[in-house]
Amino acid sequence: RIEFGKWLKFQRENKGLTQMDLARLLNYDNPQIISNIERGFSALPAKRITDFAQHLGCSSLELEVRRMWASAKDDTSASALE
Repeated sequence: RIEFGKWLKFQRENKGLTQMDLARLLNYDNPQIISNIERGFSALPAKRITDFAQHLGCSSLELEVRRMWASAKDDTSASALE
């Protein structure tokens, strides 16, 4: 999640958005959810992938693949990689 969070932060900053800006665009009351995702404390909610992608200027597919790749790398069990 940490690598994904760093990538997400880069995308957000590249669009000139603060965490508060992105939170408001996504109709979150508090930017803490954005902070938690960027620091790897929380996963990006699957149901919000399209919304995040739209505001970050990337495709939903790219965002989903990066999110899934980060999840697979975080899970050290062999079955997760099969």
